[in-house]
Order: sequence, then structure tokens, then C-alpha cells
Amino acid sequence: MSSPNQAPPSNLLGAQQIGGGPNDPAPQARHPPGLDIQQIIAIQRDYQNYCEALTNTCPDQPPMEFAQYAAFQTVAAQLRPAPTAIEPNLEMHAEIVEMRRELEELKRKSNSTDDADYAGDAEDDPTAHQAKKKRRRKRSDKKQSDKYLLSKKKIEELTQAQLETREQLQEMIRDEVYLRTGYHKNYFPVREKIEDPMAPLQPPHPAEPLPRYWRLDFDVPVNVNPNAKVVRRAAEVVFGSQDPTSETCKLKHPNVRFTEHDCKEFAKTVIRSIVSAYRTHMDPEEKGKKRLQSHAHNRRSGRQRQLKSNRLAVAEEYQRLYGVDPTPLLETDWMSEELSDWNDAKPDLRTKRRNAALKMANLPVPPPGGKSDAVVLEVRRPRWRSKQYNKVIRGLDEIRASKMRKRRKRPAHPRIELSRPCTGPPSTRCTVFSMMISQHWEAKYAPRYSTDELPPHCDDNPPGFDDDYSTDSAESTYDLELATPLLTDEESDT
Repeated sequence: MSSPNQAPPSNLLGAQQIGGGPNDPAPQARHPPGLDIQQIIAIQRDYQNYCEALTNTCPDQPPMEFAQYAAFQTVAAQLRPAPTAIEPNLEMHAEIVEMRRELEELKRKSNSTDDADYAGDAEDDPTAHQAKKKRRRKRSDKKQSDKYLLSKKKIEELTQAQLETREQLQEMIRDEVYLRTGYHKNYFPVREKIEDPMAPLQPPHPAEPLPRYWRLDFDVPVNVNPNAKVVRRAAEVVFGSQDPTSETCKLKHPNVRFTEHDCKEFAKTVIRSIVSAYRTHMDPEEKGKKRLQSHAHNRRSGRQRQLKSNRLAVAEEYQRLYGVDPTPLLETDWMSEELSDWNDAKPDLRTKRRNAALKMANLPVPPPGGKSDAVVLEVRRPRWRSKQYNKVIRGLDEIRASKMRKRRKRPAHPRIELSRPCTGPPSTRCTVFSMMISQHWEAKYAPRYSTDELPPHCDDNPPGFDDDYSTDSAESTYDLELATPLLTDEESDT
């Protein structure tokens, strides 16, 4: 420790004489050695800022000399660690360049969809980005498939038990939506003219103490309130009541799994059908005609499905009686057509056919210009059926009719035949067996159609149906030249 009389040690940053007051003259700046002109100018600028800041904050304290400030900055710069050099990541750089290239390529494709230069892009190998999107899409589809077990799958992917459960759920959901909203199947009938009376937009509310109907909004989608409330409520009621462990379950196959999302999809379909019927009701000129055609097609398809169901119900008894299983021969598209209207014909021809059908059914024929509400179904059997196939169908129908007589049930509508054979080919959606096709039809009518209009054939017939299946014109029960008795030859060709 130094004595009081000993001189103070010299400062590392240079000696400085500390003045006695604020009026002392400012110290003279001395340039430190070893610095170039640019560094001296930069330090001089920093030194001026330092002096101004010190004067504003501590006016009683004089600033240090410029040489001391420069020496301090030099030492501080030496003590500060030097910045590390950034080494380029070549792999990351290559990935960024590749992603930018893909982005530009996608932008160019989106703006040039019809350009022939990009016609082969879909066949190129998928990039990593596209493969990642594909995997993400598959995961999303799998999650959706777990939510929807019956509603969003194709009919071909469902078993017979799943199809029957799906139909039962659809019927229950439809009844529940009708009960909640007050609408029904024919609430909005198809108007043929704008002058025809219109149905009210909302059903009239029932009298107390019955609950009021839930409102539907035909101007918003089904997933928006108030429509979404009806969807959720109908799905909750049906899904809860049809739980396999519940006493209220009425499903034929209670072990078939389904989700509440399936019930919601069925409810949305019902509401969409109501909205579609409303829009058709409001615009009969444009949408009414298409709706009538769609109704006629749906009625024919529905009657074919019902006919198939009736015959399948007695297939086991037919097998016990005749020793062969007729199930492979029962497809919806192979059933006879049952027509209740003739909208595809001219008005005069349609009236003549309707009057002839009423007369054959022993029903009153309306006067000229009048209408009849009676429904008569014209049965049109496919001409392509062989004799053996028709024999199987007649056997099934006889068993069905015998059961109906025992139950004292009669068909809801009479059925007649106007001797108008259906000479078209079978549907191309199903593979036909050789024993089903009449050789007479194959020789006379099949050449009128192209290969794409004819169904595929299966040479192997079902077990027990390997007998002779030829049907010539002499054995045919159809008179191909006979038309409706009230029609002329020219009208029958239309």
C-alpha cells in the first residue's frame, strides 16, 4: 500500500488533469497513434456524441480526453469476441432451391391448365411435396371413413346386412325429420303450370298442447341454423333409440355398426330433398319437367326393387320345392317394369294408353278432357328373357301370391298388360348368364345395338340351370306385332 506522499500511479488510458470546476477550459484533443484517418473520424464522431450526452446528464463532470476515449474504444474492441464466420449449409440451400422451383412449377401449371406443354405433367414422378400431400390426404380419408360407416360408402362396398340397416336408418331419419318440421313426402307437389295453387312455405302449426314445428330455411345450406338444429336433433334421437343395447332398437341387424355422423348425413339428405321439392314447386316451367321425369324414373326403380325384394323373400321356399337356388337370377335391373304414367309419349297417345289401362282394370274411364286419380300399373316384361328364366320368375310369383292370399292381402294397385313388349337389352351394369338370354331375341334384336350397349356374358350358369334354355319365336308368349288395341300402327312406332 503506497504512502500519502507517494505520487499516484499513471493511468493505463493516459494521464488526465481533473479540473476544479465547470468553468475550466475543455481539454485539448490529442489524436492517438496507430489509427488511420477513417477510424479517427469514426471515433471522433462517437466522442462528440459522448461529450454531449455527458454534458446533458452530468453537467458537473468534465469529459475525458479524446486520446483516453480512443484508447478505451481500442481496448474494448480487442476484448470483444470476433463474430464467427457463417458456414453455408449446402444441403439446406439445395432444398430451398428445389422448393422454390416446385412452387414456380405449380404456379405455372395453375395458370396454364389448357397448355399442351404440360399435358404430361400428371405422369411425371411425384415429388416429395406431392407425396407428403398424398399421405396427408390418405390419413384424412381414413379419419372420415371411421366417422361414416354407411352413409358415404358405395353400395358395392356394403354387405347385405349393411344395406338393410342403411335403408332402415334412412326411413327412421326421414320420419323423424317429418315429425319435427311438419313436412311430408308430397308437401310440395310438382305444379304443371304457374297458375296452379301453391303450398304454404311453412306447415301450419298444430294446436296446443302439441309441440310447435321446427322451422327450415330454404335459403341457407343444411349445415347452417336453423337447418343444422333439425339435423342434429333427428340424428340424436335415432342414434340413441337404435343403440343395440337399448330396448327401443328395431334394427333387423343390431350388430351392424353405424355412427351418429351417418345419421346426420341421412338427415341432411332428407332436408335437401325437401328444399329441392320446394324449388321445383316454385319454378314449374323449368325444374318441374325435369322433376316429373325424375319422379317417373324413381318410381319405376322403386317398383323394381320392391319386386326383387318380394321374390327374394320366397327364394328359400322355391329352393326347397325345386332344388335350385334362384338368388343369382334376381337383380333389380332384370325385373319387369311397372309403369303408372307415359310422360315420354305424346299427350294424345298418353291419354289413349291410360284409358285402355283403366278399361282393362275394370275402372271407370273419365270423359274427354277429364282426369282420373286411379293408379293402374302397366307391366312390361323384358323380351330378352329366355323360357327357362321366365319359368323361374313365374314360380317365385306363384309362391308369393299364395302367401298373400293366405294373409288376405291384395296388391295396392291393379296390374295389366297392353301387349307392348320391352325389346331393349339388359342393363350393362350386371353380368348376365347364358341361360337367361333368349336366342330368339339375340338373333332378332341384339344386332340393333352396339357392343357397348350389350351386357357382358358369363358362360358358367348357376348350379342347376344347365338345361336347354333356347327360346324360338314359336315358343314365345309375346305377339311382337301387337300394340295397344286403341293405337294405330303409326302411333305404336312412336
